[in-house]
Amino acid sequence: MKGLRKVLTPFAPDQSGAVSILYALGGAVIIVDAGGCTGNICGFDEPRFESEPAAVFSAGLRDMDAILGRDQLLVDKAVGIAETLRPKFVALVGTPVPAVIGTDLKSLCRLIEKQSGVPAFAVETNGFKLYDVGCEQAYLALFKKFCTNRPHAAPKGIGILGATPFDCDTDALGAFLKAHPAYTAVGWTSGLETLVKAAAAERNIVVAPDGLKAAKWLNAHFDVPYTLRDPMAAQFAELVPDVSGKRILAVHQQVALDSARKVWLDRGASSVTGATWFMRLKALEQPGDLRLTEEDDFERAVDAGGYDIIAADPMLKPLAKHFTGQWIDWPHFAVSGKRLNPHE
Repeated sequence: MKGLRKVLTPFAPDQSGAVSILYALGGAVIIVDAGGCTGNICGFDEPRFESEPAAVFSAGLRDMDAILGRDQLLVDKAVGIAETLRPKFVALVGTPVPAVIGTDLKSLCRLIEKQSGVPAFAVETNGFKLYDVGCEQAYLALFKKFCTNRPHAAPKGIGILGATPFDCDTDALGAFLKAHPAYTAVGWTSGLETLVKAAAAERNIVVAPDGLKAAKWLNAHFDVPYTLRDPMAAQFAELVPDVSGKRILAVHQQVALDSARKVWLDRGASSVTGATWFMRLKALEQPGDLRLTEEDDFERAVDAGGYDIIAADPMLKPLAKHFTGQWIDWPHFAVSGKRLNPHE
């Protein structure tokens, strides 16, 4: 049934994805809302909020402020934050209210930047799309704002685009970065210098679909090549025992699926069907891959597929009532909102 959720909770919207990209870069992120969207982001959608505080604010719009378009109040608040904290930037993140009433966030950013002297830009999310769209928009807004000149230094290092808590096992990513010092996860480590490294990298790897547009932009403007690959997903796939001759259904984001699929097929799996609730890339689609929209889609896929192994977030397990094969927990924060250890 369309829209019926018996097990899954609502997925994070685009403004949450935008905040995830901006979170650790040392800026002041202002969510243009009355407080509800900010509460959801900080309380549910951003797992770093309790352990790694950042300057994330609500614009605190009241009903009449929104109705009458009292934009100067928002500008004054933003300028006050910029003058007090002196952040590296001010970012206005859109929500349904400014989208519906047509607030010109870009013009407000120009006023904020002129009055405060702090770089300001807008991420024009609208709250009606999913987190990955917001991640994609935030990446592009950042690069267009700060990567305006061709780096003079020789290309060095490897950038990682698309690494957010929504799509990556944060512990696995941290371990990977520690073991591979040449890699830099853009937006993961603090500071805008991570963006410069992405523009001056030998190459970038895209570990989630929402990083692809940014990678293409960097390639077009700075000739930085890129590949679509999630090394953490490949490491996870290596840990799954006895896949030879097995039919596998894997549910995650598409770059992770593709990286895991290659490992499993190389190890002798009979077939690997990828399924995702989120952004899809034609370059990675394989015949038989599934686009999930409703819980019923997953239930039908499990019942009709004849799979020997399902690798998916454990939140989906109650929807596989008739499955008698091997279930492998493959946590995906974007699905469950929970950080789980897939190796336990």
